[in-house]
Amino acid sequence: MDDARPMTPHERALTLVREQDALYAALEGLCARQRDAIEAGQTDELLAVLGERQGVIDEIVSVGEALGPLSAEWDRLVAEMPAEARGETQTLLGRIEGRMRSIAEHDEADQSSLRRHRETLSGVSAKARRTSGAVRAYGGSKPARGPRYEDRRA
Repeated sequence: MDDARPMTPHERALTLVREQDALYAALEGLCARQRDAIEAGQTDELLAVLGERQGVIDEIVSVGEALGPLSAEWDRLVAEMPAEARGETQTLLGRIEGRMRSIAEHDEADQSSLRRHRETLSGVSAKARRTSGAVRAYGGSKPARGPRYEDRRA
């Protein structure tokens, strides 16, 4: 005999909010790895982290889509939840909001860091072009002719 019963809308909403909180926690955790990769100039690691982030974001979108039908009656659902579930839901939603702000702040800082790295590389590249131009202007690219004077004493 199967005792599994379908979830009530309240239980479904709380379950989805818990999933959302866990996903935002994972996304927030990836921020430190992303920052470290940027600061260390580790492009491969940065790309790996961005790939992981995309997977988490895809899951967040999926949970959001599952919450969509409940959003029309969200206020009523939360009001009808048992007090403990309502309190947990409100706590989780507050924590999710904080995580979202934290992630946005980290992303803004990382974008600034990437811009600075790009500007630094652009400056280094321009300096290298000027240096190679100066070397060519002073004949630095002429092939060597060999010794001009030879000591013919034996």
